[in-house]
Amino acid sequence: MNRKSLIIPAAVLFLSLLLFSPSAVFANKHDTSETGGGYRSAYASDVYRWWQGRIPNDNSLIIPDSEASSRLGSACSYFSAAYMLVKMDLLHPAWGETPLTVINKARAIEAYAAAWGLLDWSRLPEMYPEVTVIDTYYDTSGKSLSDVKSLIYDRMEKGQFIIACVCGSDTDGHYIFIDGFDEDGDLIIGDSARPGDCWTDFYGAPGHENKIVHIEAFTCDYKDPLLCSSIYAPAEQRREIYVLEN
Repeated sequence: MNRKSLIIPAAVLFLSLLLFSPSAVFANKHDTSETGGGYRSAYASDVYRWWQGRIPNDNSLIIPDSEASSRLGSACSYFSAAYMLVKMDLLHPAWGETPLTVINKARAIEAYAAAWGLLDWSRLPEMYPEVTVIDTYYDTSGKSLSDVKSLIYDRMEKGQFIIACVCGSDTDGHYIFIDGFDEDGDLIIGDSARPGDCWTDFYGAPGHENKIVHIEAFTCDYKDPLLCSSIYAPAEQRREIYVLEN
């Protein structure tokens, strides 16, 4: 499966192509069987295989005093944070760091929201001091997808990393990470629950009516999300590109 390239300013296009070229090393997320090529585990080193369905559906990962009956029900918040931290180069799957790492860090300081045990975005800097919170709930429910994409791109141009909440025909609320944009303007996403790595692979596919109802925004020590490597880039091809301080 060939990765779609991120849209980046023309001035750095050639450099980006040298540093990260698409490859066919990623498993097919549509196949989630344990023996299939697309089996995704929450504990795997391959980001493309992360799948919240492998979080235990019991209380073994529950954060104390949470109203949730299991970590599975709120796992998307931790997974989307993990995707973002990979892009920020703060979480390293090649070293064995996974969404479970984020869950355990949150457990250690009880950084969760009571309802369903979702990750408390405002406390992410306590777990990763390089991260700064810009917005923990920016309402986009009244905007069209085109307007939301423009908003996201503008935010990313300002150095912000975006986590989005999806609602619609397929979910009452699910967090995904916005990795960037492909050459057709589609959103490249990190999604721990459903197949595909772009918005139109599932949420925007024919017969599906979903929208981004709010976003969470973060920055990370002047790193530029439009120029940092895709979360799907192999570890040896990862790079950091920083926003210049004004």
